[in-house]
Amino acid sequence: MYLFEKQIKSDSAFFFYRGRVALYAILKSMDIGQGDEIIIQAFTCIAVPEPIIKIGAVPIYVDINSQTYSANASLIEQKINQLTKAIIVQHTYGIPADVDNILAIAKKYRLFVIEDCCHSIGSVYKKQMIGAFSDASIYSFEWGKPLIIGLGGCAIVHNKNILNKMRIIYNTFTYPPVTDIWRIHMQYILYKIIFRPCAFWTIRRLYRTFSKLGLVIGTFKFNQSSITSSADYNKKMSLFHKHLLMKKIKELDQDFRRRKIFASFYAKYLNKAGIKSLYAPAHCQTVLLRYPLMCKNKENILSLAKKKRIELTTWYDSAIHPLNEKDFHFVKYIQGSCPNAEKTARSVVSLPMHDRVTLKQIKKTVAFLKNANII
Repeated sequence: MYLFEKQIKSDSAFFFYRGRVALYAILKSMDIGQGDEIIIQAFTCIAVPEPIIKIGAVPIYVDINSQTYSANASLIEQKINQLTKAIIVQHTYGIPADVDNILAIAKKYRLFVIEDCCHSIGSVYKKQMIGAFSDASIYSFEWGKPLIIGLGGCAIVHNKNILNKMRIIYNTFTYPPVTDIWRIHMQYILYKIIFRPCAFWTIRRLYRTFSKLGLVIGTFKFNQSSITSSADYNKKMSLFHKHLLMKKIKELDQDFRRRKIFASFYAKYLNKAGIKSLYAPAHCQTVLLRYPLMCKNKENILSLAKKKRIELTTWYDSAIHPLNEKDFHFVKYIQGSCPNAEKTARSVVSLPMHDRVTLKQIKKTVAFLKNANII
């Protein structure tokens, strides 16, 4: 944690209204624009292709390694051409991607590398913390992330050649209105008060309903014009939320320990139940955001979990979450182009690792999965 804390408190860290805004600013600092191509993986969130399209560039999708849920490095090189400017490396669920091979490809073709660490703070790849391998890395502090402050994102720039440009760009951003700051913090306080695993499904339903009604500031507000017209792309993080973030960082060591313990408990009880546990790369120390599992009947499992008040999340629901196939064209994704990502989205569920989880709930969840015939 020390390295992350040191980096986020340095003058190479920049704080934004959302994680996708941090990515947008990084792309601008790299002089990426109209017609340029950025390689990203499928099995991702709309928050990744959205700023790429916003800046005028084109997302180019690669399929995933089904064991790590991150980009299959062997498929990247065939996607590179004279328009390619950068590769975004996503550490899905906190599991480190194939960093060495991706960096080698980027070096060969002189491409920028951006690490998407929105799922992961604390995971280690070959004795080095992820987020430190690239030209720049992005983090998100929204709901369901390792550090939660309501909304917010951060860009940490490691490449000195783009640092000054980033500072100039950052100074053109403005703070959000006080009403937004207040609404986000009220949502955060309410989350801290009411969120429990047994209430997960009710809270999710209410949150989505209130988001659609505009009563809360939601994570997604996608429509045909949201990418090109969103006002979020000129906002930095409020000073209030930056202060809250710095306080929350002090809790990270305890959070890392808890997540590692929970992961070991899940692996132990899943194996006892005859359910295949998560693949663990030998050269990595993984701090999981959530514990992913593949199941043969995802919709039935989720329906049963809702009835039994068991917390399971569905993401990603599609190759580009939360879009349906009919909306993929908005983010330049072609259905069928990344079969592993699409198959994984149809089958994956994930188990909670947050601070409201108990050993009793872990045992209850695993027993539920066994009885539900997940495999």
